[in-house]
Amino acid sequence: CWGDAELLGLGRRAFALACAALVVAGTINGPDLIEPWLADYRNDAGEIRSLALPDGSRVLLGSNSALDVEYDASTRSVLETLGAELVELEDWTCCGASASESQSLLLSLALPARNLALAERDGAGVDVLAPCSACYLNLKRVEENTRKDEGLLNRVNTVLSEDGLTYGRQTKTRHLLDVLANDFGAERIAEATTNRLSGFSVVPYYGCQCLRPFTVFDDPERPHTMEPLIEAVGAEVFGWSMGGKCCGAGLMTTKKELGLE
Repeated sequence: CWGDAELLGLGRRAFALACAALVVAGTINGPDLIEPWLADYRNDAGEIRSLALPDGSRVLLGSNSALDVEYDASTRSVLETLGAELVELEDWTCCGASASESQSLLLSLALPARNLALAERDGAGVDVLAPCSACYLNLKRVEENTRKDEGLLNRVNTVLSEDGLTYGRQTKTRHLLDVLANDFGAERIAEATTNRLSGFSVVPYYGCQCLRPFTVFDDPERPHTMEPLIEAVGAEVFGWSMGGKCCGAGLMTTKKELGLE
């Protein structure tokens, strides 16, 4: 799975789930997705260990898994520079990524719902920020599905009650790109940039999960939110038409050749 975080928007306090990059052992074949020699931490088959991360949090790294943490450091650094206050949510759990739904639909909703319930309990009214698109999708799916289905909300809360928690649909999930573009904006980011990326040509790629199926902050067919931010830090936008196309990740365990194509 990929980590979650919560943020402060303009003038609002936020709670952050640690932005870790875990891969669940045995379910999505982690090292095939994150090349093990590029990861900060990695385990061989049969090896399980508890790791202390630089931000003070701990993770349990499973067998044949890899963990990369640079996204956490860069997210925290950028938001701190822009003046956002990040406070890590205690006792957060993995959102389940795409692996949990193959085991149980209710589990795939209860896992992210637990994090939303923690945010409601410990900081009512805060937004939940997800730098990871998979986490964003799972958290947003809980929001949308339970809003439309009271019975589903009750079933999720039955699971959460075992942990003394209740999800009351009070939190709002935000994607990091949404917050950077709409809470801060390109002009403010340009003002805060000290090392401009002049001479770089950057291809904006959005993928599926931050755009579909929930159309919240951009057009899923013609996304454009990233381009002003790229230009704000001094880089040139490389124009192309594939920014919102699927990357094929969902096919990697069933039709790998098609997924790679």
